[in-house]
Amino acid sequence: TLADLIDEFESVREASLRLVASTSAEGWANWGVFAGTPITARAIGYVLPGHVEHHVDLLRTRYGVQVPSIEQRYGPAPA
Repeated sequence: TLADLIDEFESVREASLRLVASTSAEGWANWGVFAGTPITARAIGYVLPGHVEHHVDLLRTRYGVQVPSIEQRYGPAPA
């Protein structure tokens, strides 16, 4: 159900925020390969919010779901 999807989204978001908050300065410098392209942990940290907004936009545009923006629902992203 939509309610289940929202609950899952909020759980994953909370886990992602905890992961970002717990990553050390040294950890942000680690890198790996995604889709054949080298990427740092820091870059993934920057990509995550935009990826979420992409999926929220799909809900709005493809399915007509009235979804508030991430900022409206949760406030500004942590610095």
